[in-house]
Amino acid sequence: MTADPVLRLVDLAFDYGPRPILRDLDLSVGRGEVVCILGPSGSGKSTLLRLIAGLERPSSGRVEIAGRCVADARSSEPAERRGVGMVFQDDALFPHLSVIDNVEFGLMGLPRLERRTRALEALDRLGLSDRAEDWPQRLSGGEQQRVAVARALAPRPGLILMDEPFSRLDSHLRHRVRDDALSALRASGASVVFVTHDAEEAMSCADTLVLMADGRILQIGTPELCYHCPASVEAGQLLGPLNVMPIDVRDESARTPFGTLNLPGVDAGPARAAFRPEAFTVAVDGVAAKVVARQFSGACLRLEIEAEGFRARMAIQGRNGGDSDTIRVRLDSDAVEVLPA
Repeated sequence: MTADPVLRLVDLAFDYGPRPILRDLDLSVGRGEVVCILGPSGSGKSTLLRLIAGLERPSSGRVEIAGRCVADARSSEPAERRGVGMVFQDDALFPHLSVIDNVEFGLMGLPRLERRTRALEALDRLGLSDRAEDWPQRLSGGEQQRVAVARALAPRPGLILMDEPFSRLDSHLRHRVRDDALSALRASGASVVFVTHDAEEAMSCADTLVLMADGRILQIGTPELCYHCPASVEAGQLLGPLNVMPIDVRDESARTPFGTLNLPGVDAGPARAAFRPEAFTVAVDGVAAKVVARQFSGACLRLEIEAEGFRARMAIQGRNGGDSDTIRVRLDSDAVEVLPA
């Protein structure tokens, strides 16, 4: 558990009428930590954000912010008393207010000079201090989303929630705006809980990754751990292509269509080998495999290969060995995660 967490969820559950949406969630978010919640549509990730924000009340369990219980099944503090900043997919800027007045909106309890100072400081973090007096409709989509992030930052909350805030931007703009926003958020020292259904976005942004499906947490860990060592097939598939192959472990090894795997410490018996496409390497002394399909993606060549009737996906740099109808490959035992059968 994270020491002195800014956010802590304990056995959290939520039902919509008779239908369970979230079940038995436990999560801690440390100070300054960026946590990305990744899952498919309907997995419950946006509902989880609404529970943290105070827009829904849990059916059981509790939500703690800065060591204080703000929600359980009996009571729930309103959103405005939780000290949480929020950024949503729709930037929700007020069209009748200037950019700086939009950012000042959440600071109405402060003296005017302090409001203006904080708003300008937040806009400057996002590179928009020169657009302070513009109307929102004169800004690009990326600039509008930067204003929304500045508005969330201005009250200096300890926790900021983001629900797919960049998904409506085109790919090139999304990456630039996302990187700028996260840089500003990290500089502020705020903890961030970021919901997305984009695996690349989650892995590139997160200090800690939370994988969800069907209202459950499947795995929590660093992006590297979750990608290379999935806790389950379901968790692994959320982060990209995953080959899954039945194996029979004997004497800490297993024979496969792509050669023998050395599996020290793995118990004997039926199991499944899970591995990414990049676990294969081209090797002149490797196993011969048939190339079934090719897909060029710029940075690498993606192949579908077949050996002894088993098909697997493979990724290699450039076009090395991918032009012929057969290829010799080696499967790296160290890149294989052994899961229960």
